[in-house]
Amino acid sequence: MTATDLPNGKSQETGSEKEGGHPSTVGVTEKEEWKPDYRFWLIFVSLTISCFLCGLENSIIVTPLPFIVRDLNVGSSYVWVANIHFLTGAAVLPVLGQLANLFGRRHLTLFVLCLYTLGSGLCGGAINAAMFLVGRALQGAGGSGILMITEIIMADLAPVKARAAFIGMIMGIAGIGSIVGPSMGGAIVQNASWRWVFYLNLPICAIAIAAIFVFLRVKWNRSETIAAKLARFDWGGNLIMMASTISVTIAFTWAGSVYPWASVEVLAPLILGLVGLAAFLFYETLPFVREPLLPLRLFNNRTSITIFINTFLSNALLYYTYFFIPVYYQAVLRSEPMRAAVLMLPLSLLCVPTIVLSTAVLSKYGRYKWLHVAGFAVWIVAFAAMSLLEVNDSPAKYICVQIPGALAVGLLIATMLPAFQGAAAEEDQAAATASWTWIRAVSYVWGVSIASVIFNKFLASAALQVEDPAVQAMLRDGGAFSLATKSFVDQYQDPVRLQIQIAFNTAFKKVMQVAIAFTGLGFFMALIEKDIALRTEIETEFGLEERTMKLSNA
Repeated sequence: MTATDLPNGKSQETGSEKEGGHPSTVGVTEKEEWKPDYRFWLIFVSLTISCFLCGLENSIIVTPLPFIVRDLNVGSSYVWVANIHFLTGAAVLPVLGQLANLFGRRHLTLFVLCLYTLGSGLCGGAINAAMFLVGRALQGAGGSGILMITEIIMADLAPVKARAAFIGMIMGIAGIGSIVGPSMGGAIVQNASWRWVFYLNLPICAIAIAAIFVFLRVKWNRSETIAAKLARFDWGGNLIMMASTISVTIAFTWAGSVYPWASVEVLAPLILGLVGLAAFLFYETLPFVREPLLPLRLFNNRTSITIFINTFLSNALLYYTYFFIPVYYQAVLRSEPMRAAVLMLPLSLLCVPTIVLSTAVLSKYGRYKWLHVAGFAVWIVAFAAMSLLEVNDSPAKYICVQIPGALAVGLLIATMLPAFQGAAAEEDQAAATASWTWIRAVSYVWGVSIASVIFNKFLASAALQVEDPAVQAMLRDGGAFSLATKSFVDQYQDPVRLQIQIAFNTAFKKVMQVAIAFTGLGFFMALIEKDIALRTEIETEFGLEERTMKLSNA
């Protein structure tokens, strides 16, 4: 234990060295302890209900998706059913983060909940593909907003060291929603219309809106006029960021599934989007930008930079994993979709307690570096083990290889945000959270797209061993991910069927091997992180109303 000097001259006992101190931080001694009151718990439960709904909706659509595509004649636009959700979610996050600072947390929380409710209603009542996709777009914007504002409110109500445990609990419950989603979606389409997948959201949303309306009473600047608030809004930064995010997301959505990677339809929006992101960073440094959307002071120390990069890597690898393990189960082992979902339960179920445990450890000890180092190290083991899977492996092997992956996800996913927030000043918490949730949302699309490129490349080579020329052509045309199903493989007889299984297995193993390199980069970045002392007090203008938040002496 060493004494860490805090900016006001007081000291705090900690095992890590303070980096990037901020003038707004108020030092406390070890005897001072923050404790939540009943109002905090009422708000916490209300937000948890909302996040559970978001987790459920992210996965419940997987099972009824074929029925939706058929009934609404979605056709080739099916790729947008999931991706428009990601696109709008990523595009609006920075905007919502700045609006939360200008107009307060309560109004924005009610707005995004209403947006999500409207999107659910439009999806459930959709009479055509266009109406359904508009609903999904609103769901994406509302759902991403709910997750982001929850994390911002937790930053307002709990100090950094304590909030990790609460974020872990919220993410754990949202994870449970993701776990039960596919099974619930399957039960709904077997016993009722797929429309109830979305209609069931409405009463839960109504409960969440009512609870937030009643219980979320937090401070905000009521004296400033709307005109003054709008003058502070970073119009140029928001416009450039939103346009660039949409452009890059469209490129990754089209790449491989609609147009070849080398086509102008993919390269043009991708290049424009990347140039736009670079222009955005330059714009944020200009002197006339009063309140930058992304204050570059957030990255004034190496820990903030490494956490930001590792947030991208860990979440990209998460989706990388979730999208390609089913390829092995369905195309290599020839499992039905529901059985494949059951076989993935060890990965999903073990994540939740590991998330809760890792965030509890972070809250108790205030250290995150070695959680991140251990997480990436275990993930390297997981990808190495998955790269050894074969066509005729035993159930024990292909189930057990998921265990280290689940542990890695649990160690990393919920401990990145508190670490990033801990390096930011209190007045920058909303901007820090919004930028962190933005990179998380963007990473999902990149993770799936990069893995798809690797998969298609190696499958095209492996397909040369298939004797049937027609099958070989299908596997080499760049869209073979949609063929990774039991029904496709089973329509052929041996030896062609076995050759198809081997081709898919070869491509799957290559995808896992490349993942080891990305995970290794994350491991190296975690090694150069520096544990920053996590604050044990709150100093915010957005705290609870009625009374000033106080520290209680232990």
